[in-house]
Amino acid sequence: MSIRVRLLLLVLGTALLPAILVGWRYYQDRGKDIDAAIRGLAATARSIATSLDTRIQGTSQLHVGLARARDLASPDKAACSGFLSEVLAKHPQYTGILTIDPNGGLLCDSLRTGRVLDLRDRNYFRQASNAADSIVIEPVFGRLTGSAVLQIAYPVRDASQRLQFVLLASLDLTRFMKEQTENLPRGFEVLLVDRKGAVLSRSPAPLGGDGPGTSIADSALFRVAADRGGSKELVNPSGETRVWSAAETLAVGGVNLHVMVGRSKSELVAAPNRRLAEDMTILGVLSLLLFAGVWLLAEVGIRVQISRIATMAQRLGAGDLSARVPPPYPRGELGSLMRVLNGTAASLERQRHDIEDLNEKLLQSQSLGMLEKQRLDIALDHMTQGLVLFDGLERLVICNQRYIEMYGLSRDVVKPGCTLRELIAHRKQAGSFKGDGEVYYATILDDVLQKKVTQFVLPTADGRSIQVVNRTVAGGGWLATHEDITERARFDERIAHMAHYDALTDLPNRALFRQQLAAALDGLAEGGQLAVLYIDIDEFKSVNDLLGHPIGDELLRAVAGRLRGCLAATDFVARLGGDEFAIIQMAVERPADTTHLVERIYTAIREPYDCAGHLLATDASIGIALAPQDGADLNELLKHADLAMYAAKADGRRTSRFFEPAMDARMKALRLLERDLRQAIAVGGLELHYQPLVDLADNAISGCEALLRWHHPTRGPISPAEFVPVAEETGLIIPLGEWVLAAACAEAATWPDHVRVAVNVSPVQFRSQAFALKVAAALAASGLPAHRLELEITEAVLIRDDEAALAMLHQLRSLGVRIALDDFGTGYSSLSYLQRFPFDKIKIDRCFIKDVAEADGSACIVQAVVNIATARHMTTVAEGVETPAQRTMLRALGCNEMQGYLFSPALPATQIRLLLASRRRVAGAA
Repeated sequence: MSIRVRLLLLVLGTALLPAILVGWRYYQDRGKDIDAAIRGLAATARSIATSLDTRIQGTSQLHVGLARARDLASPDKAACSGFLSEVLAKHPQYTGILTIDPNGGLLCDSLRTGRVLDLRDRNYFRQASNAADSIVIEPVFGRLTGSAVLQIAYPVRDASQRLQFVLLASLDLTRFMKEQTENLPRGFEVLLVDRKGAVLSRSPAPLGGDGPGTSIADSALFRVAADRGGSKELVNPSGETRVWSAAETLAVGGVNLHVMVGRSKSELVAAPNRRLAEDMTILGVLSLLLFAGVWLLAEVGIRVQISRIATMAQRLGAGDLSARVPPPYPRGELGSLMRVLNGTAASLERQRHDIEDLNEKLLQSQSLGMLEKQRLDIALDHMTQGLVLFDGLERLVICNQRYIEMYGLSRDVVKPGCTLRELIAHRKQAGSFKGDGEVYYATILDDVLQKKVTQFVLPTADGRSIQVVNRTVAGGGWLATHEDITERARFDERIAHMAHYDALTDLPNRALFRQQLAAALDGLAEGGQLAVLYIDIDEFKSVNDLLGHPIGDELLRAVAGRLRGCLAATDFVARLGGDEFAIIQMAVERPADTTHLVERIYTAIREPYDCAGHLLATDASIGIALAPQDGADLNELLKHADLAMYAAKADGRRTSRFFEPAMDARMKALRLLERDLRQAIAVGGLELHYQPLVDLADNAISGCEALLRWHHPTRGPISPAEFVPVAEETGLIIPLGEWVLAAACAEAATWPDHVRVAVNVSPVQFRSQAFALKVAAALAASGLPAHRLELEITEAVLIRDDEAALAMLHQLRSLGVRIALDDFGTGYSSLSYLQRFPFDKIKIDRCFIKDVAEADGSACIVQAVVNIATARHMTTVAEGVETPAQRTMLRALGCNEMQGYLFSPALPATQIRLLLASRRRVAGAA
C-alpha cells in the first residue's frame, strides 16, 4: 500500500469522528426541541381551558348579580329587554342574554327583536328549572347561525324557592376561540370539543374534514382528550404527523369541554434538521479540502522529493560522486535527508581527492568535529523557541530551524553571513514583519550598544504575538530568542474577560461596573453630574418557574440587548446578577436627561419578546441616584440607588423612583425595628390577644382568633401591620409563627371543648415543606384536638404556587385541622380558589361589612358570598361588625358567624378566660 493511499485512509478515518459528533448533537437537539415544544402545547391547552373556566365563572357571578336587579323583576318587557341590552353591550363575549318564564316562554331579550320563542324543549331549560341555585351549562349550535355557543342558565327563585324565571347567557365560543388563538404562532391547530366528541370550534378553520358540528368521538384524536391530558403523535389523513396535547375545563353540572392543541411534528424538528444540514455541508466541504490537501502533499511533498533522492542515489551508485540533490529542500525529514546525502556525497568526493594527503589524525579530528556540529544542530533545531546569534558586525552566526518555521523564511537567505538589515527585509517580503523596519533596526542596535537585556512583544502581520528577548554576548554581538506566545496571550485575555464580563449576557459584571463607576466619580468635573440606575426585572422568577431557566436566560439576553440600544456612547450598562442590571449615565445636565433615558428603557423593554416560541412581556422597577448630590462615595451612591429601586418596587413595581433622603431614614427605621423585634422575640416581649367569633344564630362564642400584640418598651404599642412585614422579609416570621401556633394551641386547650382557636398563617410559613409537621407537633404538645384548630390563610398563600399550596392544604386536612380563607373578596380570583381548594370557612372582609346595612350598600355582594359558601358547605364569618344594624342585616342574609367590636375587642388570655367562663355560667343558669 502506497504512502499516498495510507494518508488518504487516515484522513477518511479522522473525518468519521466529526460526522458521528454531528449526528449525536442532532439527536440531542432534536429531542430537546421536541420536548420543549410539547410542553408549550400543553401549556397553551391549559391556558385556553383556564380562560374558558374564567369566562364561565364570570358568567356565574354576572347571573348572581342580575338575579337581584330590580329591572328584571319589572313586568315591562321593553324596559327589561332594554336593561339586558345595556348589559350585553358591556359584555360583548355573549351573543345574547335573555330570561325565560317557568313555562318556557321568552320574557326579556337583550336583542330586542320582539321574537316569540318556546324553549321548553331545551335541555338547559329543563335542567335549570330543576336546579336549586347553581348554574347549568350546555354547548349547542345556533339553529339559525350554526355557530357554537355555550348556553349558561341560572334559575332565579323567590324566598319560597318558587321559580321566577331562568337567566340565560349565550357565550360565543367562536369569538372566544378567535381571541385565544389570534396570537399563537403559525402552525398551531386548536379544537374545542365537548365530552361526547362533537367539535364545537376549530382554529384555523378546516378546508375539510372535522369542522364544527362533526364528531371525533371514535377517533384517536379524541382519545387524547379522554385520557385526561398528556401528549400524543397522530398521523392525519394527508400523511402528516402532528403532536397533540389536551386539557379539560372544570366540570359544571356534570358538563366539561376539552381543549386540544396540535402542531406539525415537522415544524417541531425544523430547527435541528436545519442545523444538521448546515453542519453536514460544512463537514463535507472541509473533508473535500482535507482530501485535496493530503493528495497534493502526497504528490508534491513526498513522491516527487523521494524521486529526486532516488535519482541522486542512482548516480552515486554508478560512481558519480559529484551528484547532488539540487535546492529547494523541503522542511522535515526529507529535507534533512537531502542535505545529509549532499553532505555525504561532498565528503566522499573530498575523501577521494585528498585521501593520499590526509593522515589518520586529521580524519579523526574531522570526524569528531562533524559529530559535535551535528549535536549542536540537533539541540538548536529541537528548541521550542526561535534562536538567532549575531556577531559584532551584525552578521548572522547561528539560526535554528524553529526561527525559520516561525516566520516562513528561506534557508537560502537566512544563513551565516546574512546581515540584520537583510533579515528584516526578507521577513517583510515573507509577510511576517509588521511595522517600521528602520525603527526596529535602530532600537536593536541601541539596546546592544547599551548592553541591555530587553524583552518585548511584537505583533505579526498574521495576528500572532511573538515575545523577543535580546542579550548581548562577548565580542559585541547579541543572542535573540523568539517565542510564539499567541495562545498564552489569548488565554490571558479570555481569563480577563471572564473575570469582568457576565457569561450569559456578555455585559460587564458587578466588579467591572464598580471599577467603571469609581473611575467616573474620580473624573467627575466641577459642576458635572452622573446618574446610577438600578434596574430590577419584575416578576422574572415566574418566567423561570413556569417556562424553565433556558427561557429565562433567553429573556435576560434579550433585555440586555435592548438596554444596550437605549444608551449613549458614553453610558455604561452591566448585569449585577440574577435579574438586576445597572446603568451609569454620564454627562447628566439636568434630571430630565435621566427621565428621558428611563422612558427609552421602558419603551424598549415593554415590547413583547419571542423566546423560543413563547411570546413574553416584562417590565422593570428602576431606582435612580445622582452624583454628587446623592453621594460622591461609590458605596453610598450604590446604596441610595438600591433604596430608590426598592421604593419603586414598594410602589407597585413597573415604575421608577429618584432617591430621596427619606428613603434612607425609612430603611434605617426598618432596620431598627428589625433589631428591636429580634430582641422582643428573644426575651418574650410579644403576647397573644384573642377576639371572639360569635354564632349569629344563638349569640354563643364559637371560637377566638389569636392576634399578635407587641408593646414596645419605648414606642408603646406597635401595629402588626408595621412589624409583621418586617418579620416576613427577614425570615423572623418562621420562629415567631411557630411560637404563636404553640402558644395559641396551649391556651385553647384550657377553653371549653366547643370553642375553637383560629391562627393566621403567613405565606412565608406556608411555603415551608415542614409546616404540616410543625402544626402536628403543636397539637401534640398542647393536647388540643385537631378539629378545634383553624388556620386562616389569604390568597397570597395560593397565588405563587397553587399546586404546592393544594398539596399542603390536603396534608393539613388529613390532620383534621380546619382551613379558613381570610379577607375574602379582596384578592384576584377568590371564586376559583373556592372551587379548587378544600376550605371550611370564608371570612368576608370588613370592607364589605361597613355599609352592608345601608340602602345602596354591599348587601347583595354579601348575600352572593353566603349563597356560594352555602352551596359549597362552608361557614361564613363577617369581620369588623360594629353596629347592631350590621348584625341584624347579616342574620337576615344568612351569615353564620360574626367578629368585631360590637361584641368584643381582642382581649389578653386572662380576660378571654373570664369571658368564656361567664358565658358558660350564663348558659348554665338559663
